[in-house]
Amino acid sequence: MILTPHILVGAAIGLKIKNPWLGFLAGLISHLILDAIPHREYGQEDSGKKIKAMRFSTILKVLLDISIGFGLIYSVYVIKPFIINFWAIAGVILPDIISGLSWQFPNKFFTVLTKFHLFHAKKFDGKFGIIIQVFVSAIALYFICQR
Repeated sequence: MILTPHILVGAAIGLKIKNPWLGFLAGLISHLILDAIPHREYGQEDSGKKIKAMRFSTILKVLLDISIGFGLIYSVYVIKPFIINFWAIAGVILPDIISGLSWQFPNKFFTVLTKFHLFHAKKFDGKFGIIIQVFVSAIALYFICQR
């Protein structure tokens, strides 16, 4: 799943869970649950090729995606419980950060964590994978607005 839905879900979790450590853990678990839902990913067009490092265009997409996620959160509300939200959002995006680092700096530690992360991921080609992520984002925004 791209980062915007993950970030929005992490923010919603951070608003509901007042403990930063539990928020981090819930964010991490939510990442794995969200990735189990069929979705579209960055670089699926290159899925048949072995890519050792992220392409520059993929890095730009990731940065734009992060900007959209945080921009949506900021436009909905100014983060009051910043520390709690920070830890929940950190937990929810950590698996993708580790995956990105493993492609850039391959080592056994990152490889093991990335294999676990990608083991459960259900990628889905086409517009349906994007629609699912828009739906997840809308639900998260609903819960954020209910604060």
